[in-house]
Amino acid sequence: MHIKNNFLSVVTLGSFNPAILTPPFLREQEVWTSEDQPPKGTSSPIVSDIKFGNISFFVELERFQVMHHNVEQLNESPVVEAAHKYLSILSYTPLFLQGINFNINMIEYEDNKEIKTLLEDPISRFSSYLDNAKEYQLDLKTVIKEGKYDTQSASCKFYVKPGISTSINFKRVDTNLVLNYNYEVEGIDSDRTRLDIIPSSYQHIYEMFIQFIKRFKE
Repeated sequence: MHIKNNFLSVVTLGSFNPAILTPPFLREQEVWTSEDQPPKGTSSPIVSDIKFGNISFFVELERFQVMHHNVEQLNESPVVEAAHKYLSILSYTPLFLQGINFNINMIEYEDNKEIKTLLEDPISRFSSYLDNAKEYQLDLKTVIKEGKYDTQSASCKFYVKPGISTSINFKRVDTNLVLNYNYEVEGIDSDRTRLDIIPSSYQHIYEMFIQFIKRFKE
C-alpha cells in the first residue's frame, strides 16, 4: 500500500456574503497575495469560487471553504492561515463551527491486514482507534457479496474535548480507499475565540492524523 495526498481544506459554517470574495478583496486585505498563479473563477451574491492554481476559495451563503488541492506537505499548507485571516476580517459575520480535513488515497490497500480487518468488522474494530473515547457515532454502508457483508464506506465521529470532535471516514472508490480525517470545533457562535483553535493547533492536529495512519503502515 502507498498513500497519495488529495487535499487539505478548512471549512467554516456561518452566514456569509459571497459577493465580497473577489481577487482584489483577497489581495487588498492580504488574505492571498501570491501572484504566481492568476485567479480564475466567478463571484456572485449566491456563490463565489476563486482559484489560484492549487488553492481555491469557495463561499456560499452558509459555508466558507479554503482548499489546497494536490497538496505535497499536509502540515505546511498556507490555507489554514488564509482562512483565519479572511474570517478575522469579517469580525461581525456570524460563525458556528469550523473543521480541518486531511484527505488521502490509500492505494493498493487490499493486502493490508489492518485495513482488511477494519472493513470486515468495523463495528468492533473502530473502537481501538478512538483515543479512549467513551462514546462514538458509527455510520456504515455495506453490501452483501457471496453471503458476506462488504463495507463500502465507514464513518466514525467521537469527541476529543467538549465541543471538539474527530471524524474518520473511509470510502472505497474504484481500487482505492479514500480516507478523510476531520477535526471540528463547535461553539464559535457563543465564543469567537474558538476560531483560533485550529490555526493554533494545526501541527498538533496533523500529528494526530499521522499517528492514526501509521497504524496501517505497520
